[in-house]
Amino acid sequence: MKLELPNNKDFWAGVTLIGIGAAAMFIARDYRFGNALRMRPGFIPALMALIFVSAASGREFKVVEVLLLVVVLTVTSAALFIWGLGLPYPLLKGL
Repeated sequence: MKLELPNNKDFWAGVTLIGIGAAAMFIARDYRFGNALRMRPGFIPALMALIFVSAASGREFKVVEVLLLVVVLTVTSAALFIWGLGLPYPLLKGL
């Protein structure tokens, strides 16, 4: 069995992902880093988008059910991290 990398679709997909990752690292090289005590509430919109896009990729996508799922999971996650674990994440400050 002869493996021809330049003709393999998976090889080129991997090269593309490596290129995108390298470009993202290059672009983000001047970003400021925060710390655990000064986090912003960005994780909440990101979580909502993640849940919605993940659910939209399925065959049984129903907008009302997905929106309900987004709200329930986001509120539950925020409650768990903020009140359950006592982490200092300001939800409304700085929006």
